[in-house]
Amino acid sequence: MQPEPLPPIDLVEVERAVRLAIDERDQRGLSLIGSGEFSLAMAWPSVSPHGVSERVVLKRVPPFRTRSLAEQYGEVTRRYIHVLAQRGVSVLGTEVLLLDRTDGSAVAFHCQPLLEPGSIGSEVLRRSDPAQGHPLVEAVVMAVDKAVDARTGLDAQFANWSWDGETAWLLDLSTPMLLDDTQMVLFDVDAFLSEYPWFLRRIVFGEFVKIVPRYTTSEGVLHDVLAMLLREGLEPWTPVVIDAAKRLLGIDLSVEAAVKIYREDRRMFPVLLRLKRLQRFWVQHIGRRYDSLLPVTSSFGPQPGSGSG
Repeated sequence: MQPEPLPPIDLVEVERAVRLAIDERDQRGLSLIGSGEFSLAMAWPSVSPHGVSERVVLKRVPPFRTRSLAEQYGEVTRRYIHVLAQRGVSVLGTEVLLLDRTDGSAVAFHCQPLLEPGSIGSEVLRRSDPAQGHPLVEAVVMAVDKAVDARTGLDAQFANWSWDGETAWLLDLSTPMLLDDTQMVLFDVDAFLSEYPWFLRRIVFGEFVKIVPRYTTSEGVLHDVLAMLLREGLEPWTPVVIDAAKRLLGIDLSVEAAVKIYREDRRMFPVLLRLKRLQRFWVQHIGRRYDSLLPVTSSFGPQPGSGSG
Protein backbone atom coordinates (compact mmCIF):
# COMPACT_ATOMS: atom_id res chain seq x y z
CA MET A 1 0.00 0.00 0.00
CA GLN A 2 2.99 2.33 0.25
CA PRO A 3 2.34 5.10 -2.30
CA GLU A 4 4.21 6.43 -5.26
CA PRO A 5 6.26 9.59 -4.57
CA LEU A 6 3.97 12.44 -3.60
CA PRO A 7 3.46 15.20 -6.19
CA PRO A 8 5.05 18.63 -5.66
CA ILE A 9 2.95 20.94 -3.51
CA ASP A 10 2.85 24.74 -3.78
CA LEU A 11 2.85 25.53 -0.05
CA VAL A 12 2.54 29.25 -0.69
CA GLU A 13 -0.79 28.60 -2.39
CA VAL A 14 -1.85 26.24 0.39
CA GLU A 15 -1.00 28.76 3.10
CA ARG A 16 -2.81 31.52 1.20
CA ALA A 17 -6.00 29.42 1.18
CA VAL A 18 -5.61 28.50 4.85
CA ARG A 19 -4.86 32.12 5.77
CA LEU A 20 -8.11 33.25 4.09
CA ALA A 21 -10.09 30.55 5.92
CA ILE A 22 -8.62 31.60 9.27
CA ASP A 23 -9.07 35.34 8.76
CA GLU A 24 -12.62 35.01 7.41
CA ARG A 25 -13.59 32.15 9.73
CA ASP A 26 -14.95 30.44 6.65
CA GLN A 27 -13.65 27.00 5.69
CA ARG A 28 -15.78 26.50 2.59
CA GLY A 29 -12.81 27.13 0.32
CA LEU A 30 -10.99 24.14 1.79
CA SER A 31 -11.73 20.44 1.35
CA LEU A 32 -11.60 19.42 5.00
CA ILE A 33 -11.85 15.65 5.34
CA GLY A 34 -11.18 15.12 9.04
CA SER A 35 -10.35 16.81 12.29
CA GLY A 36 -8.99 15.82 15.66
CA GLU A 37 -8.26 17.91 18.71
CA PHE A 38 -4.89 19.18 17.45
CA SER A 39 -4.99 19.23 13.64
CA LEU A 40 -7.29 19.28 10.63
CA ALA A 41 -6.79 17.21 7.49
CA MET A 42 -7.59 18.70 4.10
CA ALA A 43 -7.50 17.29 0.60
CA TRP A 44 -5.33 19.34 -1.77
CA PRO A 45 -5.92 20.75 -4.24
CA SER A 46 -9.42 21.60 -3.10
CA VAL A 47 -10.65 20.92 -6.64
CA SER A 48 -8.77 18.31 -8.65
CA PRO A 49 -9.11 18.84 -12.41
CA HIS A 50 -7.06 15.76 -13.21
CA GLY A 51 -8.59 13.15 -10.96
CA VAL A 52 -8.63 12.14 -7.32
CA SER A 53 -5.38 10.18 -7.65
CA GLU A 54 -3.40 13.42 -7.94
CA ARG A 55 -4.70 14.83 -4.68
CA VAL A 56 -2.98 14.58 -1.33
CA VAL A 57 -3.87 15.08 2.32
CA LEU A 58 -2.25 17.97 4.19
CA LYS A 59 -2.24 18.45 7.96
CA ARG A 60 -1.04 21.89 9.03
CA VAL A 61 0.74 22.28 12.35
CA PRO A 62 0.59 25.63 14.22
CA PRO A 63 3.54 27.79 13.09
CA PHE A 64 6.86 27.58 14.90
CA ARG A 65 8.64 30.76 15.96
CA THR A 66 11.76 29.94 13.98
CA ARG A 67 12.82 27.78 11.08
CA SER A 68 15.12 25.78 13.37
CA LEU A 69 12.23 24.84 15.67
CA ALA A 70 10.18 23.72 12.66
CA GLU A 71 13.15 21.65 11.44
CA GLN A 72 13.44 20.10 14.89
CA TYR A 73 9.77 19.12 14.74
CA GLY A 74 10.24 17.61 11.28
CA GLU A 75 13.26 15.64 12.43
CA VAL A 76 11.41 14.31 15.50
CA THR A 77 8.52 13.25 13.25
CA ARG A 78 10.88 11.40 10.90
CA ARG A 79 12.60 9.71 13.84
CA TYR A 80 9.20 8.72 15.23
CA ILE A 81 8.23 7.15 11.92
CA HIS A 82 11.56 5.30 11.82
CA VAL A 83 11.19 4.00 15.39
CA LEU A 84 7.67 2.72 14.72
CA ALA A 85 8.72 1.09 11.45
CA GLN A 86 11.68 -0.59 13.15
CA ARG A 87 9.23 -2.06 15.68
CA GLY A 88 7.01 -3.48 12.98
CA VAL A 89 4.30 -0.79 12.84
CA SER A 90 3.20 0.07 9.30
CA VAL A 91 3.19 3.86 8.82
CA LEU A 92 1.63 5.50 5.78
CA GLY A 93 4.14 7.33 3.59
CA THR A 94 4.43 10.82 5.07
CA GLU A 95 6.52 13.87 4.24
CA VAL A 96 6.94 16.89 6.53
CA LEU A 97 7.13 20.02 4.39
CA LEU A 98 8.17 23.43 5.74
CA LEU A 99 7.14 26.89 4.58
CA ASP A 100 9.20 29.89 5.69
CA ARG A 101 7.32 33.09 6.47
CA THR A 102 8.50 36.68 6.20
CA ASP A 103 8.51 37.17 9.98
CA GLY A 104 11.04 34.37 10.46
CA SER A 105 8.51 31.77 11.58
CA ALA A 106 7.82 28.55 9.69
CA VAL A 107 4.79 26.33 9.11
CA ALA A 108 5.00 22.54 8.96
CA PHE A 109 2.65 20.46 6.83
CA HIS A 110 2.27 16.69 6.94
CA CYS A 111 1.71 15.45 3.39
CA GLN A 112 0.21 12.02 2.71
CA PRO A 113 -1.61 10.26 -0.14
CA LEU A 114 -5.37 10.73 -0.22
CA LEU A 115 -7.07 7.48 0.75
CA GLU A 116 -10.60 6.26 0.23
CA PRO A 117 -12.73 7.41 3.20
CA GLY A 118 -14.06 3.88 3.60
CA SER A 119 -10.57 2.58 4.37
CA ILE A 120 -10.31 4.58 7.61
CA GLY A 121 -10.35 2.20 10.55
CA SER A 122 -13.37 3.59 12.35
CA GLU A 123 -15.39 3.45 9.12
CA VAL A 124 -14.26 -0.12 8.48
CA LEU A 125 -15.62 -1.11 11.90
CA ARG A 126 -18.81 0.88 11.35
CA ARG A 127 -19.56 -1.21 8.25
CA SER A 128 -18.64 -4.51 9.91
CA ASP A 129 -20.38 -6.84 12.36
CA PRO A 130 -18.80 -6.98 15.83
CA ALA A 131 -20.15 -10.50 16.24
CA GLN A 132 -17.96 -11.58 13.32
CA GLY A 133 -14.95 -9.60 14.50
CA HIS A 134 -12.44 -7.98 12.14
CA PRO A 135 -8.70 -8.54 11.61
CA LEU A 136 -8.15 -4.79 11.98
CA VAL A 137 -8.79 -5.12 15.71
CA GLU A 138 -6.03 -7.68 16.21
CA ALA A 139 -3.70 -5.70 13.94
CA VAL A 140 -4.12 -2.54 16.01
CA VAL A 141 -3.81 -4.35 19.34
CA MET A 142 -0.54 -5.96 18.22
CA ALA A 143 0.77 -2.69 16.77
CA VAL A 144 0.19 -0.98 20.12
CA ASP A 145 2.19 -3.62 21.96
CA LYS A 146 5.06 -3.35 19.46
CA ALA A 147 5.16 0.43 19.52
CA VAL A 148 4.98 1.77 23.04
CA ASP A 149 7.46 2.10 25.88
CA ALA A 150 8.41 4.79 28.39
CA ARG A 151 10.00 6.89 25.62
CA THR A 152 7.52 6.19 22.81
CA GLY A 153 3.80 6.92 22.85
CA LEU A 154 1.03 6.11 20.40
CA ASP A 155 -2.48 7.45 19.77
CA ALA A 156 -3.99 4.23 18.40
CA GLN A 157 -7.68 5.10 18.07
CA PHE A 158 -9.18 3.41 15.02
CA ALA A 159 -9.72 6.74 13.24
CA ASN A 160 -5.91 6.99 13.06
CA TRP A 161 -5.53 3.84 10.95
CA SER A 162 -6.29 2.78 7.41
CA TRP A 163 -7.06 -0.82 6.45
CA ASP A 164 -6.17 -2.14 3.00
CA GLY A 165 -7.54 -5.63 3.52
CA GLU A 166 -4.31 -7.02 4.92
CA THR A 167 -2.43 -4.33 6.83
CA ALA A 168 -3.29 -1.56 9.27
CA TRP A 169 -1.45 1.67 8.35
CA LEU A 170 -0.93 4.42 10.90
CA LEU A 171 -2.05 7.82 9.59
CA ASP A 172 -1.84 10.40 12.36
CA LEU A 173 1.67 11.62 13.13
CA SER A 174 0.98 15.29 13.82
CA THR A 175 1.92 14.84 17.49
CA PRO A 176 4.99 12.59 17.28
CA MET A 177 5.31 11.04 20.72
CA LEU A 178 9.01 10.55 21.15
CA LEU A 179 9.71 11.44 24.77
CA ASP A 180 12.63 12.29 27.03
CA ASP A 181 13.31 10.80 30.45
CA THR A 182 10.59 12.98 31.99
CA GLN A 183 8.05 11.87 29.35
CA MET A 184 8.09 15.25 27.62
CA VAL A 185 7.88 15.36 23.83
CA LEU A 186 11.12 16.21 22.04
CA PHE A 187 9.77 19.10 19.94
CA ASP A 188 8.87 22.66 20.90
CA VAL A 189 5.35 22.74 22.36
CA ASP A 190 5.05 26.53 22.39
CA ALA A 191 3.68 26.40 18.83
CA PHE A 192 0.73 24.35 20.09
CA LEU A 193 0.29 26.35 23.32
CA SER A 194 0.19 29.63 21.37
CA GLU A 195 -3.32 28.68 20.27
CA TYR A 196 -4.53 29.43 23.83
CA PRO A 197 -4.76 32.64 25.91
CA TRP A 198 -1.29 33.34 27.32
CA PHE A 199 -2.47 33.43 30.95
CA LEU A 200 -3.85 29.88 30.68
CA ARG A 201 -1.00 28.23 28.79
CA ARG A 202 0.72 26.89 31.89
CA ILE A 203 -2.55 25.26 32.99
CA VAL A 204 -3.16 23.77 29.54
CA PHE A 205 0.41 22.50 29.45
CA GLY A 206 -0.12 20.86 32.83
CA GLU A 207 -3.19 19.04 31.53
CA PHE A 208 -1.24 17.73 28.54
CA VAL A 209 1.55 16.52 30.82
CA LYS A 210 -0.98 14.56 32.86
CA ILE A 211 -2.33 12.59 29.90
CA VAL A 212 0.95 11.74 28.11
CA PRO A 213 1.65 8.64 30.28
CA ARG A 214 -1.65 7.18 29.08
CA TYR A 215 -0.06 6.71 25.65
CA THR A 216 3.15 4.97 26.80
CA THR A 217 1.83 1.57 27.97
CA SER A 218 -0.18 -0.99 26.04
CA GLU A 219 -2.84 -0.99 28.75
CA GLY A 220 -3.13 2.80 28.75
CA VAL A 221 -3.27 3.09 24.97
CA LEU A 222 -5.86 0.34 24.63
CA HIS A 223 -8.05 1.90 27.31
CA ASP A 224 -7.87 5.09 25.26
CA VAL A 225 -8.83 3.09 22.15
CA LEU A 226 -11.92 1.85 24.01
CA ALA A 227 -12.79 5.41 25.07
CA MET A 228 -12.55 6.60 21.47
CA LEU A 229 -14.87 3.79 20.37
CA LEU A 230 -17.42 5.27 22.78
CA ARG A 231 -16.83 8.71 21.28
CA GLU A 232 -17.38 7.38 17.75
CA GLY A 233 -20.58 5.53 18.61
CA LEU A 234 -18.84 2.18 18.16
CA GLU A 235 -19.50 0.80 21.63
CA PRO A 236 -20.44 -2.71 20.32
CA TRP A 237 -16.78 -3.13 19.36
CA THR A 238 -15.49 -2.66 22.92
CA PRO A 239 -15.91 -6.36 23.89
CA VAL A 240 -14.01 -7.32 20.73
CA VAL A 241 -11.04 -5.13 21.68
CA ILE A 242 -11.17 -6.35 25.29
CA ASP A 243 -11.12 -9.97 24.11
CA ALA A 244 -8.21 -9.34 21.72
CA ALA A 245 -6.17 -7.59 24.42
CA LYS A 246 -6.67 -10.52 26.79
CA ARG A 247 -6.11 -13.22 24.20
CA LEU A 248 -3.10 -11.69 22.47
CA LEU A 249 -1.39 -9.72 25.22
CA GLY A 250 -2.77 -11.06 28.49
CA ILE A 251 -4.05 -7.58 29.35
CA ASP A 252 -7.33 -7.18 31.24
CA LEU A 253 -9.08 -4.04 30.02
CA SER A 254 -11.90 -2.40 31.95
CA VAL A 255 -14.97 -0.77 30.44
CA GLU A 256 -15.22 1.36 33.57
CA ALA A 257 -11.69 2.72 33.03
CA ALA A 258 -12.53 3.51 29.39
CA VAL A 259 -15.72 5.32 30.40
CA LYS A 260 -13.72 7.38 32.90
CA ILE A 261 -11.28 8.44 30.15
CA TYR A 262 -14.15 9.21 27.79
CA ARG A 263 -15.90 11.40 30.35
CA GLU A 264 -12.71 13.24 31.23
CA ASP A 265 -11.91 13.91 27.57
CA ARG A 266 -15.50 14.93 26.84
CA ARG A 267 -15.17 17.60 29.54
CA MET A 268 -11.66 18.75 28.65
CA PHE A 269 -11.38 18.94 24.87
CA PRO A 270 -14.49 21.05 24.16
CA VAL A 271 -13.25 23.50 26.82
CA LEU A 272 -9.86 23.65 25.08
CA LEU A 273 -11.56 24.44 21.79
CA ARG A 274 -13.52 27.25 23.42
CA LEU A 275 -10.25 28.63 24.81
CA LYS A 276 -8.77 28.60 21.31
CA ARG A 277 -11.78 30.51 20.05
CA LEU A 278 -11.37 33.02 22.86
CA GLN A 279 -7.73 33.54 21.90
CA ARG A 280 -8.67 33.90 18.23
CA PHE A 281 -11.33 36.49 19.06
CA TRP A 282 -8.93 38.55 21.15
CA VAL A 283 -6.02 38.36 18.71
CA GLN A 284 -8.19 39.31 15.75
CA HIS A 285 -9.94 42.01 17.80
CA ILE A 286 -6.65 43.80 18.42
CA GLY A 287 -5.65 43.48 14.78
CA ARG A 288 -3.10 40.70 15.06
CA ARG A 289 -2.90 37.41 13.17
CA TYR A 290 -4.31 34.22 14.65
CA ASP A 291 -2.44 31.31 13.15
CA SER A 292 -4.54 28.16 13.55
CA LEU A 293 -7.41 26.74 11.58
CA LEU A 294 -10.04 25.62 14.09
CA PRO A 295 -12.64 22.88 13.66
CA VAL A 296 -16.31 23.77 13.78
CA THR A 297 -16.77 21.44 16.75
CA SER A 298 -14.67 19.33 19.05
CA SER A 299 -14.36 15.68 18.02
CA PHE A 300 -16.72 15.05 20.92
CA GLY A 301 -19.50 16.79 19.00
CA PRO A 302 -21.18 20.19 19.00
CA GLN A 303 -21.10 21.99 22.31
CA PRO A 304 -23.41 24.76 23.51
CA GLY A 305 -22.36 28.06 21.99
CA SER A 306 -19.84 26.39 19.69
CA GLY A 307 -20.44 28.89 16.89
CA SER A 308 -18.52 28.68 13.63
CA GLY A 309 -15.06 27.34 12.98
